[in-house]
This record gives sequence, C-alpha cells and structure tokens, in this order.
Amino acid sequence: MHWALEFYKKQNEWIGVFRGEPGELERGKVKKIREKAGEPPLEVLELGSGGGQFAISCAEEGYRVLAIELVPQLTDHIRELGKHLEPDQLQVINGDFYEVEIENRFNVICYWDGFGIGEDSDQRILLKKITSWLKPDGLVFLDIYAPWFWAREAGPKKDFGNFIRQTDFDFKNCRFLDSIWPKNNKEETITQSLRCYTPSDLELLLEGTGLEIQEIDEVAGLDGGTGEYSNRVKFEDAMMYTVTLKQK
Repeated sequence: MHWALEFYKKQNEWIGVFRGEPGELERGKVKKIREKAGEPPLEVLELGSGGGQFAISCAEEGYRVLAIELVPQLTDHIRELGKHLEPDQLQVINGDFYEVEIENRFNVICYWDGFGIGEDSDQRILLKKITSWLKPDGLVFLDIYAPWFWAREAGPKKDFGNFIRQTDFDFKNCRFLDSIWPKNNKEETITQSLRCYTPSDLELLLEGTGLEIQEIDEVAGLDGGTGEYSNRVKFEDAMMYTVTLKQK
C-alpha cells in the first residue's frame, strides 16, 4: 500500500491536516476511552497516529501509549509534541503496522479515521493482528466510513488556498475516494481509497478474526442545522461511525 505513504505525506505538506496541538476532538476521544475502558494507567496502542494529537492527549491523562505512524515526518511531529512526556508515557514507532512486530498486549487499541485501506482481505489480516495484541478484556475502537453518506454527498470541490480537494465514491467497490491536487496542475493528483462498511458488512468482515461488535457508540458528520462537523448526528447522516469491538 505504497500509495498511503505518499498520500498522507503530501496531504500534510499541502493542506496541513496533521499539524497543530491536541484539541477538543482528541480530548473527547480520551474521554470515551476513560468511560468505556477504564481509568489510567492502562496500555493503549494507537494505529495510524497521524500528527499524534490523540496519542499526546491520551498520554497526558496518564495512559501509557504506543503510537505507530507510517510517515516519518509525522512521526517526528509526534515526538516533538510529546517531548514533555516521560518515555514510559509515550513511545513512538515509525513503521507499517502490518509489518511491525509488537510483543506487548494492550487494554485499548485505537484506529481513528483510517480503517479501510486495502481490500477486505487486508482488513482481516489487520483485525487478526489486533486480536493478538489485545488483552482478553481489552477493547478496540475503530472509525468506519459510512457508504450511504459518501454515495450521496461526494463530488463538491473544496478550496485549500493553493490546492483543491475533491471526494468521490466508487459504487462498484463501495469505496470512498479522496483526491487532492495543486491548482492548475491536476496531473499531480494524489488519491486515497478507503473501503466503506455498513454495520452488517462489518459483522461479516469480523468473522474469523476473533472480534465482535460490542457497541456502535458515536456517529460523526455535518450538522444539518449549522453545517459544522459534529460527532452527534443522526445515523443516516453519518460520514463515519465509531465501533467498539471486544474479543469473542
């Protein structure tokens, strides 16, 4: 999945999606961990950590966090953000979580806003790995892209200064497509492709992985009244939804 490295690297360089300090969104995710998995200290593994805003927020609350991020520049950003933390609070690995060897077991495993890279077979490989990294009573939190929203709403272009971003939907393969290119140079377009799942599709995907859905506890999308991003929209309006998984 070499495209993922190039996409996330360019996405950050061009429109800065992974820059900045931790905010309310990340602190809300930590609150979710506290409510559903328990008080710190617990062992937390975050896959695809981006700029590290969640990992830092989680570590600052007393959890012991291992963050894995594919893009070297983003790994450096995480370390810079977390330089005030002790080594036992935050560890950072630059690597592909499909290939990284992990010996520890975790109370919580998170993969925010990224699940769906590759094919169904790739997701099953990752889910089996997650099962092997999870403590028996541990929980997994996954953001899942909702096909009904992207099938209905994809298409409009957004202006990011010197760059254009456009989403699309691959109906045949049920995939969300996210493309970015410099203005006046569409030949440099980079695109990520993420598999979307309905809850019933996800249940089928989980078969044989050792995991099952415990709860669908949050749906995120655009508030119909304000047009602002919210994690409390109606399920039929969800851009993505968060599932909590547990071992069978």
